[in-house]
Amino acid sequence: MTNLNLEILDCTLRDGGYVNDWRFSSGFIEKVINTLTNARVENIECGYFIKDKKENIYGALFNDLNFLKKDPNIDIKGKESNFFAMVDVAKVEIDDIPNYSGQIIDTLRVVFYKHQINIALPLIKSILDKGFKVLAQPMVTIDYSENEYIDLLRRIDSRVSMISIVDSFGNITKNELIRYIKLLDNTLDNSIGIGLHLHDNLENAILLLNNFIEYAYLINCKRKLIIDSSLSGIGRGAGNLKTEILAYHMNELHNYEKYDIYAFLDCINTTILPLKHNHNWGSDPFTKATALLNVHPNYAKFLRVVDPNISLSSFVNFIKNMPEEYRTHCRLEKTRKLYEKNNK
Repeated sequence: MTNLNLEILDCTLRDGGYVNDWRFSSGFIEKVINTLTNARVENIECGYFIKDKKENIYGALFNDLNFLKKDPNIDIKGKESNFFAMVDVAKVEIDDIPNYSGQIIDTLRVVFYKHQINIALPLIKSILDKGFKVLAQPMVTIDYSENEYIDLLRRIDSRVSMISIVDSFGNITKNELIRYIKLLDNTLDNSIGIGLHLHDNLENAILLLNNFIEYAYLINCKRKLIIDSSLSGIGRGAGNLKTEILAYHMNELHNYEKYDIYAFLDCINTTILPLKHNHNWGSDPFTKATALLNVHPNYAKFLRVVDPNISLSSFVNFIKNMPEEYRTHCRLEKTRKLYEKNNK
């Protein structure tokens, strides 16, 4: 399988920011980035690009796409890693994004839901026109029918570097995954890569990774394939595919130690795991239930904020009886109001 063009995109600082509102210390960010570059991770997502012009932007929320270069404790000189930032179409407008002029972060991951397509497509085009590379990420991939997905792929600017399959609710199946790989491979220009972003609600992210790789090998896929992951799986709710486990399997595929697994483990031990004292992530009965019920994973968190003593059966009953429009979008205050209304 070594003929596959596989790479890792670590999103510890971006997806991991969901556990603490991206309030990572400079020391945390420095340790993570230095670990990933030294361990030879090809692609690193540094956090969220936001439009706020205030000076008190913190952690992995930033408006300076060159901030890595300005930190003397981040050693990227001579390293081969590529650096990414996420752009949310609901929070950024094209005028907020500068022209590309050699910034360290040169690739923007543009994320959008189905109802935001008409906002996302012109934004993607404009970002490309400004000189940045773009990874297009239509959220909740399984929300698209085959015809809808093909139509979207044909409408996305063909200059994008990659389009990702996104298991937003942590419940994509092997057959669904293969179907979307086929649609991407049969529809996209050969220059466009395929990404994969998995969540581990049902603790099967590694199985789905293997399904992805085996099918890509079966069809002799020549595209660049980029797999998202994070150290110790840090991320919203159940978290993500673990970088250290992904890298171990990638080393096996390459038949040599391309990635330094022990560097990952040291960073996890000294930097990532201490966060778990105050911020938890990982699969549990509630995050599993959201996947099985095909609803937004934030319900596993927010309903337990609203009612810390909620039983699993009450949780499931609430989800099953909620209005359809609530299922894919979850906000704390709306969840609170709906829960209080149902329990009067």
